[in-house]
Amino acid sequence: MTVAHPDVATRVRARPVPVNWAAIGVIVAILAHLGAAIWFASGISARMHALEEQVPPGALQRLDERTLAMQRVLEHLEARS
Repeated sequence: MTVAHPDVATRVRARPVPVNWAAIGVIVAILAHLGAAIWFASGISARMHALEEQVPPGALQRLDERTLAMQRVLEHLEARS
């Protein structure tokens, strides 16, 4: 039975691990895009909240009534033809 020289084992471990810079670059780019998307979505959310605060009370109920009225007119027209 042969025993490897102890110096061989330390030489193998002493080699630096290669760094895959392309993979690190892709990961950084994905994280940057994710951060930008979250930032953009939060801005949209803030603007929507501000617009919802400006809607007068009862406006949505009036829109629902108009929609129902248009639906009844369309049903009447469909029934005539």
